[in-house]
Amino acid sequence: MIRRRLRSLGSVVKPRFTSNLSSKQLTKFKYHSLLFLSFMLLITTYFVPKSIKSFRKKSRKLTLHQKQLIVDHCKINIGPTTSFRAYKEYVNGYQNIGASLTDFKNFGREIKCFIGQQDAQMFINQLQQLSETREGFYYAFDVDADQCLCRVFWADAEARRNYSLYGEAVTFDPTYSTNRYNMIFSPFTGIDHHKKSVTFSASLMSRENDLNFNWIFEKFLDAMGGKEPHCFFTDQCLAMKIAVPAVFKTAAHRLCMWHIMHKLPEKVDPTVAKETDFVSRLNSVVWDCDLEPSDFEERWSGLISEFQMEDNGWLSYMFSIRQRWIPAYYRDIPLGCLLRTTQRSESENSFFKRFENPRGTLVEFWLRFQSAMDQQRYRQKSLDRDSDHSLPQTKTLLRLEIHASTVYTHSLFYDFQQQCVDYLHSCSAGDSPRDATTRFLDVEDSMFRKTYTVALNPTTWDASCSCKLFERKGYICKHIIWILSGKGVKKIPDKYLLSRWTKNTKKMPLYDVNGHLMDDFTASDVSKMHISTAWSEFYSTLTLLKAQPAPKVTELIHLLTTFRQQLQPVSETMTKQQELEMLLGCRSSTELHILPHVESKNKGSGKRLMSKKQQCIAKVQKPKRFCNNCKQIAHHDKRNCPHSSSDHASSLQSADNASEISSPSDVL
Repeated sequence: MIRRRLRSLGSVVKPRFTSNLSSKQLTKFKYHSLLFLSFMLLITTYFVPKSIKSFRKKSRKLTLHQKQLIVDHCKINIGPTTSFRAYKEYVNGYQNIGASLTDFKNFGREIKCFIGQQDAQMFINQLQQLSETREGFYYAFDVDADQCLCRVFWADAEARRNYSLYGEAVTFDPTYSTNRYNMIFSPFTGIDHHKKSVTFSASLMSRENDLNFNWIFEKFLDAMGGKEPHCFFTDQCLAMKIAVPAVFKTAAHRLCMWHIMHKLPEKVDPTVAKETDFVSRLNSVVWDCDLEPSDFEERWSGLISEFQMEDNGWLSYMFSIRQRWIPAYYRDIPLGCLLRTTQRSESENSFFKRFENPRGTLVEFWLRFQSAMDQQRYRQKSLDRDSDHSLPQTKTLLRLEIHASTVYTHSLFYDFQQQCVDYLHSCSAGDSPRDATTRFLDVEDSMFRKTYTVALNPTTWDASCSCKLFERKGYICKHIIWILSGKGVKKIPDKYLLSRWTKNTKKMPLYDVNGHLMDDFTASDVSKMHISTAWSEFYSTLTLLKAQPAPKVTELIHLLTTFRQQLQPVSETMTKQQELEMLLGCRSSTELHILPHVESKNKGSGKRLMSKKQQCIAKVQKPKRFCNNCKQIAHHDKRNCPHSSSDHASSLQSADNASEISSPSDVL
């Protein structure tokens, strides 16, 4: 503001020099002009109202704490504007901030400018630093011919331990729009002992093709010690159809049932889909986990014949690959029905997108990814605490249910409890054939109107049911509960207590793939805990100082200033580069060996093309408006009116006719 005033003053007093002035007069005039400008500068500098002083550039400066606040808010996808408003509440007023909203925005821009072309190099430097300071952290990356980062994979020790505990079923679904380069973010997701989604590892790739999928799947197996999951769930991506069998030799590749059945109404005749119960009846057959393969094929064929769908090519193709998506064909795979869709992946993708920004750099992406993982793991630890220090309420007097409440997590216990309740209301004895060593007991289930056979060994209490609930989901069914309770068994046999569902599963020691014991806490974790304690003490002290006299506040300021000067003397002031490196937690590099990838053009990076059905739905939902051209209330206006061209042509024709009638030659 001062500069603008000086410019205006200079434009007023600056004379237009002419040749009739002597050099002595010219020198005298310049001297008086300089005195006048100096006087005006003194007035505008020292006699500015206090309310305006905070807006002067000399009075505005971001402190280190404010810069750290902007970076911390960036980790949870909060921009500079919201950070500015939040900081106002910390200091009780905008006048106490000491900086403007523009300063907050400019610092966010400085961070992006500092990262610049170093983005990929700094991102890899962060992963390398973690691998050096944290045991069990695994990462790998690859570059293309132009030294641009094309794919990267990482998994920390906690994620690898989670996979060793809960890695029976894994779902993999890429997501888009998480960074400015449109690199595809692809997490590996499973289900933990609280039936919540858990991330085993994650990756970024420049393009969704079989070469990149092959590389990522190989690194996944390498990080997990070569242990393959029982089932690996994906969508119907053609590239993954090639890559999954090439890398996973023993894992069963399953397709997402929801994506397949969602297409069903579009693949059959609209009359059949809308006016008959074909879709609902086929859904009941497909989603039934209680069917054997022969039963499924019989009911499928009956429906196809009833509605004369033998010539439908899509249904014929889906039946030909039924082993890859129908639950009846993986009932015998351990925990094979734990997942049936990629909904867990889509839920996790939605969770991560709350933290990510499509315009963010890779360095910012990494900061936000770590923040998202912290929230996911905090939620898991909170549920662990609830399960360890409380017991759920039982609904029956069964000793098996009471025992289950002490060993299972709450989420799994409620599923087991439902089996106990159903046993009391729906199970009854049937015929009981037997042989020499094993008794085969028939249990009639009135809920499903079926009879199930339980094979029981009276000496070892080994039991298996034809419903195969234990094989499919990892806990015994109501039919086995009915048999064991009748025999006076008070505890669930150890054979049927899978450690993945128990409370103590996370209390096992942590080892890496080479068998070395890994510590849960590192030096950096301990340092973060101490800093958190210091923040708590500082804010508690400030809260108490509100009721104290001013000298107490002055004393605290003096103590803090003295301590800060001991940590960083004035002669050792950090440069802007060192300050940004400290705030971002990664070091820059003078030599760039890895460049950021050019913006990728993937199927999810641009505007999504809608099908004709979706276009019609969007058109119907669009509010109507009055068209000045056709004078109707419709889904268009004058600019895109379908009658505009015909009306325009008719108006031109009438104008031509009028001109022909009114011409002088016609009148004569």
